[in-house]
Amino acid sequence: MLLQALDAIREGDLSVRLPASWSGIDGKIADAFNDIANTHDKLAQAIDRCSQAVGVEGNLGRRLVFDKID
Repeated sequence: MLLQALDAIREGDLSVRLPASWSGIDGKIADAFNDIANTHDKLAQAIDRCSQAVGVEGNLGRRLVFDKID
């Protein structure tokens, strides 16, 4: 399952997550993977919003706003 999730992320599917029900070292790996996936997804959304504002709307003063998930 981990390899499939990693392959999905590599292909751009930022919606993939590992089960939160895993325990032990597997659970820690799942938590770390899910945190990374969440952060990348949030960054991609921020880039999309900035791209829309600058590229489509012509708002050259727009800045990328990205708050890391804690």
